[in-house]
Amino acid sequence: MLDCTDLSQTWTRTRLIAIQTTANPRLQPAMIALTGYSRTGKSTVANVLKNNWGYVELSMGSIIKQQLDDLTLQHLGFSAFTETDSEKQQIRHLLEHWGDVNYTNILDEFFNEVRHHAFQNNTSVVNSRLCRLQEARSWRDMGGIVVEITRPHWNAATPWEEEVMLKLRTAGLVDFEIANDGTESNLERDIDLMMTHLNLYQTEHVEAATRMAAQVWAA
Repeated sequence: MLDCTDLSQTWTRTRLIAIQTTANPRLQPAMIALTGYSRTGKSTVANVLKNNWGYVELSMGSIIKQQLDDLTLQHLGFSAFTETDSEKQQIRHLLEHWGDVNYTNILDEFFNEVRHHAFQNNTSVVNSRLCRLQEARSWRDMGGIVVEITRPHWNAATPWEEEVMLKLRTAGLVDFEIANDGTESNLERDIDLMMTHLNLYQTEHVEAATRMAAQVWAA
């Protein structure tokens, strides 16, 4: 199931950025961020966007894991990038805590990577795990779209996760919701519907955004 909100303001920002950074603006969003509880399917959606739509995957979570990888290998005997559920659960609080403690440095490093890919290399970027308010606001200020992935009857893995998702929703920072029922074909269908909607919306608003950009430059 696909749900979306009014994207006019978000897409105006996207078009202004695209017009300013390339002579041939892309017809798909430069930046899509995925949010939602653990194990709702964010990685699966990111893989579809990579394989079917040519996106490059980035995330603050990857930076956090890289910074803690030596520590977990030395003291726990496994990588911070583990895909084993029991090991993920074992280090979940550690990752959350380090993300809070070193947040400013992680945020700066992450958005330097985003700028490099999305604006310097003109490559579409998918952020496979957006969590915090500041990150979400910065993402949308740069013209990005935020998509929440949900699953029926699925709960937060930790109180911290429940709190940050509530903050994102309350602040109105989620543009789309995709409900993952566990069926891969349905999930791919909803992703395609979302991308088609975004591409059509962008095409319809190119001229208006171009005029706005011209007015800004002329001022």
